[in-house]
Amino acid sequence: MRTNTALKAVYSYDIMDRVTGIQWLKGTNVLADFDYGYNSASMITQRQNTVGSAQWSDAYTMDDLDRLVGESRTQSSNTQKTPGSRLDKRQMVLA
Repeated sequence: MRTNTALKAVYSYDIMDRVTGIQWLKGTNVLADFDYGYNSASMITQRQNTVGSAQWSDAYTMDDLDRLVGESRTQSSNTQKTPGSRLDKRQMVLA
């Protein structure tokens, strides 16, 4: 008997056809889960991330022209390492 061990991505959408969630599955096991929130201009303003036991959330702030002006991250106490800040990387390049 052979079992399906392929990775699969499951997408969920809101009424405006924006991605609101992505789950990475291996069989029935959820490997990663990403949830997105948007503002009225369809810019991503929130992202909840779960990868294994690591959990963190990102919040993005835009100015009146929908340019990214702020980013904050909140992570749970069991998070080992999360990716770096996009603003920090941009500021390093521009500096």
